[in-house]
Amino acid sequence: MKLIRQYILVTLLLSGCSSAVVMERPTDQQIAVIPAAPGAGFVWVNDSWTYSRSAHAYTPSRGHWVKPRKSSAVWVDGYWIQTRRGWKYINGHWRH
Repeated sequence: MKLIRQYILVTLLLSGCSSAVVMERPTDQQIAVIPAAPGAGFVWVNDSWTYSRSAHAYTPSRGHWVKPRKSSAVWVDGYWIQTRRGWKYINGHWRH
């Protein structure tokens, strides 16, 4: 069962790592005011970027509160990397 969970997690992480590359990295988003948590145990997931295949561009995704499945989980923000072909966004993920 543990092996199956690890396989699913790796599959989800890899599917979230879009292979989309853009020539220019989008400008940083504005500083957001984080609203109060909806309850105990919630974690704030910062603004991020989602690749739109139809627009061939990254679009901003607003930050939001999430309750992790495990209380020990830590959210790791997404980040930009520069490749030989251009800029690529690596999605944020949970670290257990």
